[in-house]
Amino acid sequence: MSVEFRIWRPVEPDLELFRQLLPPSVTEVVFFAALDADEQSGYQWILERLATEIDLPNLTSFAIQTQLGSLTDTGTSISHILRSYQGIEKLEVGMGHSYQILEVIRTAAELPHLLHLKIKDPNGYSATREPESSLRHSGSFPALESLELSSPPDCLASFLDQVSSRSVRSIRFEMTSNARPHQFEAATIKSIADCFRTIGEFVRLKALDVELQVQTTWNTLQYILRCKDLETLGIVTAWGYSLELQAGHLEQMGRALRNLTTLRLEPFDSSDSPRTSPTFTDLKVIATEFRMLRKLTITCDARSAPNDGFRGIDRAVTAQNSLQELNVTMSPIDKEAEEIVGMLLRLWWPNLTKVKWLTSAYSSSWSVVHANQR
Repeated sequence: MSVEFRIWRPVEPDLELFRQLLPPSVTEVVFFAALDADEQSGYQWILERLATEIDLPNLTSFAIQTQLGSLTDTGTSISHILRSYQGIEKLEVGMGHSYQILEVIRTAAELPHLLHLKIKDPNGYSATREPESSLRHSGSFPALESLELSSPPDCLASFLDQVSSRSVRSIRFEMTSNARPHQFEAATIKSIADCFRTIGEFVRLKALDVELQVQTTWNTLQYILRCKDLETLGIVTAWGYSLELQAGHLEQMGRALRNLTTLRLEPFDSSDSPRTSPTFTDLKVIATEFRMLRKLTITCDARSAPNDGFRGIDRAVTAQNSLQELNVTMSPIDKEAEEIVGMLLRLWWPNLTKVKWLTSAYSSSWSVVHANQR
């Protein structure tokens, strides 16, 4: 049984009503609160009662997201709840401008049965308000299997370093420094490298999804090639942050990650950067090196000029995988290239059953490819 509280107005304390809303059979509790400074006392009261006077013996999932209009911080109350419910297996925390998020993380680290964790700390308070070493003597997420994080690079690197569980199967993170870019600028390069170096230690990882809102390079990303069991990999860069991916990088990836079945590579170019995404002809590497691939989402350049007019391309390439779904995003193509690109798709991946080609943010699928592949 799941109970969700969405709090937009002041709450009057009523313990009897609160107990009726939360019977012992409840397994999941979700809180969302968006309140002004003078409306928060009732909300704080609810959190404190949940920790001290409500008994939920079957509670395994707890989620809380706050958007509070003052410096009031609920971190201590959330930590108290976590200490009261040691059976929690799934935890989601988004505390907005919270100075106490590191306290919540420390408490969550000690939960013996925690399997799934989602933390949103876009402003990086967990690294900037308390010393990095303050996590090192806490618990270490002993049972964790999946992890989802949104934070600046130095926070991510510090956090990942604390996870002792090598049973982690899935990691998804958004790496951003948009809120306070100048504060993180000096340490960003090292922090990003530390983050990916730590990910490379999760040798049992099956799925990794990365959204980068910071500048990085292939030399930094290639630490993930140590995760030999990866089956799903996604790397997306936000507009304005380039990541150069070429045929040689794809070849390294394909040879190292032999179990990949799903791949998403979207290194969007910024308007003032040189081309950083692969050319269409680079994709023949994916046809030959990614042996288990079934689904591909990618950004590439299929215009004639960047592909050298498709001169000298090997039309006898034999696909080594049975790709079934191809989604090409934000990828320009010109009239000169349409016919040969359609032909190459049929040659490289004859088993394709679903193709979508988006040439820009404002266009529909490229109909020629779609028609040729049906």
